[in-house]
Amino acid sequence: MEVTFSAHALVQMERRGISREEAVATLMDAGEEFTSLLEGLEEEAYLSLPLPIQKVHFDSIESKQMLLRVFVRLRQDGFHVLTAYKTSRIGRYLPPETQP
Repeated sequence: MEVTFSAHALVQMERRGISREEAVATLMDAGEEFTSLLEGLEEEAYLSLPLPIQKVHFDSIESKQMLLRVFVRLRQDGFHVLTAYKTSRIGRYLPPETQP
C-alpha cells in the first residue's frame, strides 16, 4: 500500500514535530477503526472524502499520552495524507470504551 503526502501535510507535520514514519505507522495500525469508517459509504464517497485515521501513543516530547490524527484521502493504491496533528484531548475524538 502506497502512502503519499501533500506539500501542506509535509510542512505542517514538520512544524508539529510529526515524522513521516509516525504518520505511516498510524495508517498501518488503523485496522478495525478504518474498516468501520468505510461501512455504508459508496466507493465514490470514500475516494473523495478526507478521512481521519488516529492512534493513541505516548509522546516523548510532551511526556504524555497524545492522539495522532492523520487526515487522508483514499486512493486505489493507498493513502494520500492531507494533514496530521497531535492532540491531548483524546476524549473529544475517541469514545470512552476505546480510550487507553
